[in-house]
Amino acid sequence: MLLGTLCKARDPLRVDPKHYKVEFENSQVQVVRVFFVSHYRSVMNRTPPRVVTVLRDEHCRVTYRDGTSEERHLKVGTSFWPEGGKGIPENLSNEPFELIWVVPKPGQQHSK
Repeated sequence: MLLGTLCKARDPLRVDPKHYKVEFENSQVQVVRVFFVSHYRSVMNRTPPRVVTVLRDEHCRVTYRDGTSEERHLKVGTSFWPEGGKGIPENLSNEPFELIWVVPKPGQQHSK
């Protein structure tokens, strides 16, 4: 039980609910809106594999547990698939950024 609690504690929806909001959820997917004001730095969290769509231009840095970091510049309309992982995301811009995540639920079979 402790392991499950520790894993949930890193869930961005739990550790930073002001900036991560569930917009829709069913048995197959969860849709999350991510909104960071300018220069906001979140806390260490674990993101799931997901589809990300950029709603506002983004200049972001993610700092990983080992101290390394990665910066990205993404334009509105960009979509991509990150595998997820642990890190601290930070908005480096003078403007807010906004993303939508589409997180598939594990074990779901999708028919055509």
